Amino acid sequence: MGQGMAAGIRDASNLACKLASVIRGEDDDGLLDTYESERSPHVREFIETAVKLGAVIQSKAEAAGATNDGVPPAFRNFVTPQPRLGPGAHCENEQPIAGSIARQPRLSDERLFDDAVGYRHALVLSPETLAARPELDEVAKFANVALVTDGAPALREWLAETGVVAILVRPDRYVHGVARDAADLHALLALAFPRLQAMSA
Repeated sequence: MGQGMAAGIRDASNLACKLASVIRGEDDDGLLDTYESERSPHVREFIETAVKLGAVIQSKAEAAGATNDGVPPAFRNFVTPQPRLGPGAHCENEQPIAGSIARQPRLSDERLFDDAVGYRHALVLSPETLAARPELDEVAKFANVALVTDGAPALREWLAETGVVAILVRPDRYVHGVARDAADLHALLALAFPRLQAMSA
């Protein structure tokens, strides 16, 4: 599946953003404990899937059962797994996309999401949500969060399909959590950025 290098890159990205946050004093070093708890189950699923595929490739029985085009039945409907992260530095309760890899939509100016955001948190929300919460501009500056309010169809579709008003994406490009309304959004940001509590106190 070619996932060996991909898993290594995800490992490095996960640890790098956490180290940076601890070094900057934004989080205590307990955050580093979430590296293994998040990454281990994610990588394990890819390893187990690769082993199963290897057994299929090497199986004479499977080869004998292949269809006329030579493709073994086990491969016919194969889809690369998209496992979520294990428990860690993301919202887990009642948030089905938290801990999953974020989408890579194209914005109105044709740039890809990652190119527009850079290596930092990103808060995806509609222009209407930002208009209703103008204080988010100050929050974004304080926490170095990119506000992605582009009206591109791909972004609107992502929010609509998820049924939320905002999606918070981590620097390693996994979803930290979502907000279904203004109260959710305040709670999500306070949880993700503890320093905001001191700012508002």
